[in-house]
Amino acid sequence: MANKKIKKRIVWGDMIFYICTLSLPVLFFIFNNFVINFNSLIMAFQKTNLETGNLEFAGFGNFADVFKEVFTSKNLTNALWRSVWGYLVTLVVTTFIPVFFCYYVWKKMAFSDFFKVVLFLPTIISSIITMTIYRFIANRLLPELYLDLFGAEILGLTSNPSTSFQAVLFYNLWMSMGGGLLVTLGAMNAVDTEVLESGRIDGTNTITEFWHIVLPSIYRIIFIGFIAGIVSIFTADYGLYGFYGSAADPETWTVGYYFTKMTLEATEVELPFYAAWGIIVSVIVIPVTLFFRDLIYNHGPSED
Repeated sequence: MANKKIKKRIVWGDMIFYICTLSLPVLFFIFNNFVINFNSLIMAFQKTNLETGNLEFAGFGNFADVFKEVFTSKNLTNALWRSVWGYLVTLVVTTFIPVFFCYYVWKKMAFSDFFKVVLFLPTIISSIITMTIYRFIANRLLPELYLDLFGAEILGLTSNPSTSFQAVLFYNLWMSMGGGLLVTLGAMNAVDTEVLESGRIDGTNTITEFWHIVLPSIYRIIFIGFIAGIVSIFTADYGLYGFYGSAADPETWTVGYYFTKMTLEATEVELPFYAAWGIIVSVIVIPVTLFFRDLIYNHGPSED
């Protein structure tokens, strides 16, 4: 009898522990995705009656208007391609390239600690300060250096519409390097030392150790940026709003900046349109993200 009571207590104790552990992320999910966005979900199917000022049921009219906007607005079409290009560049620069540099730091090669501090330092400084420094370098220092070296005047990199998006994207990449470095280094530090020692005994060198041991061990961590970045195609402004506010040149707009600008400037009559846009983005991003997550996690290389 005593053993049965102890077993029941253990079962109930485990059950309570699981419920308490799972309740927090479930509550966060419900609050962030349904409670906060509840009004937007309803608004996406409504429209404002211009005569009475009241909201009325609009069916899928707002969603049809969104697709019309996507296919007819030149600014939005260009912003979409610019967002895709920005995502691919960001993916390569902040996800794949840092892997090699992190391996260099992880192996504690020459000046590795110095490079670690230099790359991570911008992430702990206020963005206002880093943006101010970057503006000074891009708009004053570089044009003056170019004038001294080549005797010709050029516009500041963030002031020239032909270079402003690239300049802002470079700033965004620079600021993102520190976080990626920290995550990747953490994953490398978790690589089993016994496996590394076994590899050395079998004659691995730096290249084969990286390719056959380290890379498969951190494969999933590397592709977290790939998976998480999918949503950035529709939401990221890559720092445009921080540099220009709502006055950025249309030739630099991304989809994230476009809808941020339009939503902030929207009247109550236009808000249902942007609520419908948010739902469309979710419907596109969620299945695509889950598909690539399954593909990467279940069919990628392993350290076994």
